[in-house]
Amino acid sequence: MSEFKFLCPECGQKILGDAAYSGTQIACPGCQKTITVPPATAAPAANPAPANVAARSAPPPPPPILPPPARPAAPAPAAAGRGQSTQDRLSKLAVASLLCSVFVPLGAIPGIICGHMAKARMRRNIFLVGAKMAGAGLLISYCVLLALLVLAGVSGLERWHFRPAMILRDSPSAMAALQPRVVDEVIIGDNEDDHNVQGRSDSVAVNQGKSYRIANHGGSFSYQMNVLPKEAMTLNCRYWGDETRGHLFEIAVDNQIIATDELTARAPGHFIDVEYKIPAGLTRGKTQVRVEFQAHPGMLAGGIYGCQMLKP
Repeated sequence: MSEFKFLCPECGQKILGDAAYSGTQIACPGCQKTITVPPATAAPAANPAPANVAARSAPPPPPPILPPPARPAAPAPAAAGRGQSTQDRLSKLAVASLLCSVFVPLGAIPGIICGHMAKARMRRNIFLVGAKMAGAGLLISYCVLLALLVLAGVSGLERWHFRPAMILRDSPSAMAALQPRVVDEVIIGDNEDDHNVQGRSDSVAVNQGKSYRIANHGGSFSYQMNVLPKEAMTLNCRYWGDETRGHLFEIAVDNQIIATDELTARAPGHFIDVEYKIPAGLTRGKTQVRVEFQAHPGMLAGGIYGCQMLKP
């Protein structure tokens, strides 16, 4: 049997499955909707990333500045020494554009709107001044907006990269293929003491002939696990696919939360593996870390039917 990747047709969740389960129904871990595992030869390819994102996010150039209309000839002064009847005025919109771009949090959009409105009014009224101020407000606002878009894009890519992957490994060949990646493994009810198991309101039970550990009423449990100091690590946890609501917990590595998970009937009748990528900074230079499963108040953590620390 062989593994293949496919996407949830509803939300795009990445799922790695065994070809032997083509045609069976599972619950998507992302949107919780029931989907049918497609044939291995029909696995949809991931949508190509949109091209030229930077070009689309770049701000449009400001409209060209038209020359002001010809000023009508002023009538001859009625008497010598008479002052100018109309004086230049500073555009309030130009001032607002500069202030929004500098002082108002997330003021890039108001700064851009006020700046373009100020320039438009100055083209219609030759007695309005402040073109340089409006231009400065537009420049700063566009730079701030571009920086926000870049930060949002980086944050989105990071969340996508660390998104947990659900994998069906029910066949012996699938389990054997995982072994070369295993750095350390916790077997519930067997070698937990070797991993310095600690817990609060937790217990061990048996389901489908396999032992699992669970924490009740906001409890927790943890293990000391080996890692490689120079390689990125992935934590693999095995769950029962028929769990009901109420299993809501956080997973932390050395007191740093790496994931929040909720078990809700993801793969009825099957055991499922969920792989959580660990940020490299949490394992770099270390040979051991403490992995903790902490239930939300009034909720359950687990059950965990085993966990492994994996190489990439």
